[in-house]
Amino acid sequence: HSVFDLSKRINLRVCNTTSFKNLAYAGAFDSFKNCHRSQFFVEDVNGRSFLDKVLSFGARYQQEQNSSQVSMFGDQMEVSLPEPEYPEAEPWNSLTKLTKEKEVVGVFISGHPLDDFKYEIKAFCNATVSMLTKPKEVGRKELIVAAIVSNAEERLSRRGDKYGVLHMEDYNDTHKLFLFGETYLRYKHFLSTGAFICVRGVFQKSRYNDSMEFRVNSIELLNQLAEKRIKNINIHLFNADLNQIYIQEINKVLKENSGDCELKITVQDLNENIDVKFHSRSMRVK
Repeated sequence: HSVFDLSKRINLRVCNTTSFKNLAYAGAFDSFKNCHRSQFFVEDVNGRSFLDKVLSFGARYQQEQNSSQVSMFGDQMEVSLPEPEYPEAEPWNSLTKLTKEKEVVGVFISGHPLDDFKYEIKAFCNATVSMLTKPKEVGRKELIVAAIVSNAEERLSRRGDKYGVLHMEDYNDTHKLFLFGETYLRYKHFLSTGAFICVRGVFQKSRYNDSMEFRVNSIELLNQLAEKRIKNINIHLFNADLNQIYIQEINKVLKENSGDCELKITVQDLNENIDVKFHSRSMRVK
């Protein structure tokens, strides 16, 4: 029922502090009520983490249980110990949780870092990381790929020129993207492990041989993509659904989400097969 119940019953000589930490990082305790992962690593004024307190509680309980007296009926007396209180802590964001999972398990378990950008990927991207190695299938089409930078390096060429290596990763594949010359100078600030990026480019003939290589046209941050690319919002409504309450609800949502995008509304009459388009001059939205 709780992590305390687990500490009472588990062999603490086998499952030590490091094992418990890795279990917490991997999300093994997520099903327990009233706790989340970051709480286990909150330290008190003495530098003692909550996880240490859990293990100490379990060790003390087991010690008391082993040394407790047997009742006159042959039953072992139940040990009663006060459980430590869960500390207050902000839950980890999804990236922190997933990073810890991969560190201890080797894979993402509860999701993927790109899950937070599903909208941007669906709206603006047309390719995956695996397509960056398939020039014959892609041809001259511009590829727009979303990825997380799993590793980044700055290297020196034989001539002493700096260049960058971006290790890109999406849901299924990884790829090394090399940045040379002006491309490196323009986008070297994206050489940051953990960055979420959107890469645009095309396959072109290599400068050194007859093979095709992927050339970068631009790199952007995924979290800025919608803000940069979306210029207007067009809401489609059916006139059969419109009434005063519905209109008030829409108006409330629009006012609560003011922003920089132009607002357009299309009202459709399915019976008459008519569309009426409106363009707001006064209201702009997120």
